[in-house]
Amino acid sequence: MEGLIYCSQTLAKNPYYIQNISMNIYSIEELCYYLCNNLYLIDQNIKSEMLCQWIENEIGMKKLAAKLRQLVFGYGTDSMFVGYILRSIQYCEEEKIKEIEEILEQLNNKSEHEKRKIRADRLFQNGKYIKALIEYRKILDEPKERNTPKELYGKIYHNIGTVYGKMFLYQEAMESFKKANEVLNDEESNYAMNWCLYYLEMQGNTVIEEEDESKNDKIKQLIRQKRQELMMELRSTQEYLQLENLKSLKTQGRVNQYQEAVINILEQWKNEYRKNTD
Repeated sequence: MEGLIYCSQTLAKNPYYIQNISMNIYSIEELCYYLCNNLYLIDQNIKSEMLCQWIENEIGMKKLAAKLRQLVFGYGTDSMFVGYILRSIQYCEEEKIKEIEEILEQLNNKSEHEKRKIRADRLFQNGKYIKALIEYRKILDEPKERNTPKELYGKIYHNIGTVYGKMFLYQEAMESFKKANEVLNDEESNYAMNWCLYYLEMQGNTVIEEEDESKNDKIKQLIRQKRQELMMELRSTQEYLQLENLKSLKTQGRVNQYQEAVINILEQWKNEYRKNTD
């Protein structure tokens, strides 16, 4: 665990050992921290009589231990088990606890690769593109699971393409969308692949074979229409208005203000990019 965790409850003389992270914990706060920050490592082993005994005997929370035992022997779900622990000391806001319970319900009865894809998807949705990409790549680097549908791997390739697209790496994105389309054979991946090809073609970085160009003329026309629509939407955004203001400052000869505004905008963009790729 990183950093310091403030513990207001009883500290255990004997720690509880969490095997999957090789870590001893000494308090209910540390247990809650582990649960909140390692959701995708939680499995059915966390819901055990051994943990109930530790909560009862080492940190003296007998009522919580009794309730958790009911879930252990009454076939309660992992999400219910974790929820009771977090609510026992109001470790985080109710909205956060419900979000955690929802994630655990989604993970129930899924294969290891399906669970890890959900983890990567969550990272991507939170703008953690590099971390998501690493997680997707780890899944693809391992042998495919027998009972996992092949569509899952196609969706992983599609999401990798989306990550690369967010990072303006259109060649890598195009290759990933192409692999996704080979598995999924769906309009979305094909559309995304051709969107990347369109941008690469504009930049002079690729040559599209005549057969493919003819085959995808309709999609390319849709992309051009979509691009025009996006440009119309762009003109109403705050970012576009900032750039228009820059042009105005330059035209008026207000050089110092122009240079200062450019530096501020670039710094803002860099900070946003760093936040999404850390």
